[in-house]
Amino acid sequence: MLFFSNANSSYFYVVCAHIILMIGAPLAMSPSQTHGLNALPPQLSPDGSSIMNTLEQIFGAIATALATSLLGAGEAASNATGAVKVASGTHYGFALTVGLAVIGFILTFALPRKQKNVA
Repeated sequence: MLFFSNANSSYFYVVCAHIILMIGAPLAMSPSQTHGLNALPPQLSPDGSSIMNTLEQIFGAIATALATSLLGAGEAASNATGAVKVASGTHYGFALTVGLAVIGFILTFALPRKQKNVA
């Protein structure tokens, strides 16, 4: 929803889109972390949790820096002024986010599946 916003989008639209984003992020992160930690032996679970939390912080910082850089590049590429220029820049940042989400979705099909024991 934020990707499709523009300089004329209402505050209500932007706030609702952000609320949906902030609800969806933990709904995606929790199952992925659980799936990753379940692949570890029980004795390595605390270490795996620490590593996952560390990687989440590192890649979150990298993605924020990339999105901010893309925002600046989008603003520089726009011939508009004011809010239209900022909206153009945010589309670059959200395009990165959408791209990463699509890549993550595609990679979920590459994950090995556990075989169920059928008795």
